Amino acid sequence: IFEIKRVLQNGFEFNNIINEKNYNVISLVKMTAFRGMGAGQYVVARIFKFDDSYYLLEISGVLPSSKRDDAEHVYLDNPE
Repeated sequence: IFEIKRVLQNGFEFNNIINEKNYNVISLVKMTAFRGMGAGQYVVARIFKFDDSYYLLEISGVLPSSKRDDAEHVYLDNPE
């Protein structure tokens, strides 16, 4: 679960709300696919690291900034 800190030209700056680390994530698709998404929103996303860069695999859910508690519960409800 990530909070969108900034929308970049080729990706996002995410903050993981669980471990509080920041990630600059490069999108594998055009950024126009994410039109309407902005700073403060929460996303359920999968990222991976390759050659010292992080890449966005998918965004499977988006929550508004007012739903931080719900975003944290999404993480807690996932089986390990």
